[in-house]
Amino acid sequence: MTQHSGQGPISKEVSTLRAERGALWVALRNLVDQRDSLGRGGSFELTDQLYCEARNVLADIDPSTR
Repeated sequence: MTQHSGQGPISKEVSTLRAERGALWVALRNLVDQRDSLGRGGSFELTDQLYCEARNVLADIDPSTR
């Protein structure tokens, strides 16, 4: 039975995907939070900025979304 060190190509890909998922979650969470604050005097400009940030993260994960 072969033991893997956890540093192979699949392990690296999983780590990359987890990091990308985390970045996407943060960007989308910020977008949702900002959108929720619009009813409390938030700014559409900031929401647009966060929306663009979320789109950029999506494009980094899946270039076909550019």
